[in-house]
Amino acid sequence: MLVSNFHIPRLADESNTTSFLRAAISIYGGKVRVSLSRISMCITVIVSFERCLCILLPLKIKLLFTPRRTAWAIAVVSVISAITTILFLVNVQVHERFDLGTNVTFLSLEFENSPFSLTEISKILISCIQIICLLGIVVANGMLIWGLKRNDRMRNRWSENDHPISALTARHELHAVPSSANAQSSRPAPRTATRAARDRKLGRMAVTLSGIHLTSFLPTFVWVISAQAWPELKGINRYFFVYFFAFEVKKPR
Repeated sequence: MLVSNFHIPRLADESNTTSFLRAAISIYGGKVRVSLSRISMCITVIVSFERCLCILLPLKIKLLFTPRRTAWAIAVVSVISAITTILFLVNVQVHERFDLGTNVTFLSLEFENSPFSLTEISKILISCIQIICLLGIVVANGMLIWGLKRNDRMRNRWSENDHPISALTARHELHAVPSSANAQSSRPAPRTATRAARDRKLGRMAVTLSGIHLTSFLPTFVWVISAQAWPELKGINRYFFVYFFAFEVKKPR
């Protein structure tokens, strides 16, 4: 979790070494987890665009998404995520603090709060990557739904243009046959139509979840960017925790 100052309360009940190690594991382990989640989201964007191009450009998809290009894309995403994590963690400093209430000196982990520090740059990069990934998922699945609907319209139009008489005859016979006989002679829908309908449902679900995720993350993104223009906002951490809580609650698991 992104925090501006991290110190260990209630040190009188536990040793300083245990508290310090717990803080270090919480910060470093948490950032590694977030970094892996970011890599997973970027891979989801790549897969979404690949599925979209399979519908829009079926003859060129093998030339655009070769195994080597896919491997390079995943490697670049992993390197960028690792760089943002390193920029955040390299700015962690160890300080000694004295607690007047318990008369104990303890170690604390702190981040530099200057506007152009590595921590602030890392926050901006992480927020921008998150927004770009969410927008990419929404755009890719939206284009996928549009492509599937377009293919359905073109398929129906071509079938009517190629066989106009048979289409009219079948339509006339459909109205002439009683409903009971029609129900008995009805055939199951083609496999391609069933698969297209399933893909449309999955695309709508992905767009909805990504939209909710994007909407819940926007306040945090605005807060991170605004804190660079107005440094006095950095001390208002309670707003950040409210936004971050909304983002975590609505995040698809």
